[in-house]
Amino acid sequence: MASGRLDSRSSSTNDPDRVGLQPEIVGTRGRMTAASAIRLAAKDNVATMVSAAEDGQAVTINTGTDRLLINAAEKIPFGFKIAIAEISAGEQIYKYGASIGQATADIAVGTLVHVHNLAGLRAGGDTGRTG
Repeated sequence: MASGRLDSRSSSTNDPDRVGLQPEIVGTRGRMTAASAIRLAAKDNVATMVSAAEDGQAVTINTGTDRLLINAAEKIPFGFKIAIAEISAGEQIYKYGASIGQATADIAVGTLVHVHNLAGLRAGGDTGRTG
C-alpha cells in the first residue's frame, strides 16, 4: 500500500501495511450525506458510529465539510466511538471538541474507543461524595 490509503480488502488488525496510516479525505462538499460515522467537531480524534461496522469494513466518516474513509480494525457497534487518528497512550481523547478522557493504551485508526482503552474524566467522580 504505497499510497498510504487504508485498504478495505484487508481485515487483519495485525497487517503491517495498515499501521500508522492516517484517514484519507475523499470529498470536500459541505453538504451532509449518509455516513457510517460522524465527527462532531474539527478537533475530535474519534467519531460516533451511526451504523455498526464489521472488522475490516470501510467506514465513511462525515465531518460536515469532508468525508474521511477508514477501515474498522474490529467490530464496532452503533453509537460507539471509532478512532479516526492514531492516539498514543496518555493522549487526550476528544469528542464534541473537548477532552472526554485519556487513552490508557495506544489506539490505532479504526479501533473501538471505549472503557477498555479510555479513562473518562468523570469516572468515579461521585465516589468521594458523602451524605
